[in-house]
Amino acid sequence: MIFFKASLLTLLTLTLTVLLGACRMTPSSLHPSTQSPTPTSDPFQYLCLKGVQRAIDLEIAQYKGWLENGDPAQRDMYSQALDFLQGERERYRNMQPNAFRLDDAWRFIPGVKVGVYGHAPSSPPEPLVLDDASIEEPLPAPALIFTPDMTRSGPFYRIVAIPEGVELTPGKHYRLKIQPVMPATYPFYSAYVCVLEAEEISSL
Repeated sequence: MIFFKASLLTLLTLTLTVLLGACRMTPSSLHPSTQSPTPTSDPFQYLCLKGVQRAIDLEIAQYKGWLENGDPAQRDMYSQALDFLQGERERYRNMQPNAFRLDDAWRFIPGVKVGVYGHAPSSPPEPLVLDDASIEEPLPAPALIFTPDMTRSGPFYRIVAIPEGVELTPGKHYRLKIQPVMPATYPFYSAYVCVLEAEEISSL
């Protein structure tokens, strides 16, 4: 599906507006393991499942905003995407952690192609280590991770879950191990991620 420049600018503006609005979330939504995993669940699966649940909520809020204020020519696509996401939200809300599979969560919304979204490999990325990472917005916002090699074209990583006891402070620098769990609809490469490990470092 082709997006003209005007539509792209509208998409970018609405995306930022919706994500800022979605920042009003409770700390417990970011620290899922404040509720103990079931005895049969793996902590990694539990964290990633909670991250996917939050990522889906953010995508739904984004598409609702586009449906109300976005390009009228794309309304059918927005509506179909919402139907898909709402079905996924119900599926993941009822899922037990030990049933979670990352390769099932890491997929694009059918029929949606925005910039590189929908064209990247469908297999889930391996965990990534970012040697110098920081955030500017306080959690539990879906904070964007900044790195020295980040450009205006990304990659963009938004935090949707971190382990209990891990804290990230805006302006401080960390060595982060992250797991991308779901692609984010955006013209440039973007993903929702769970933080697996965090170690504070001096600014490089």
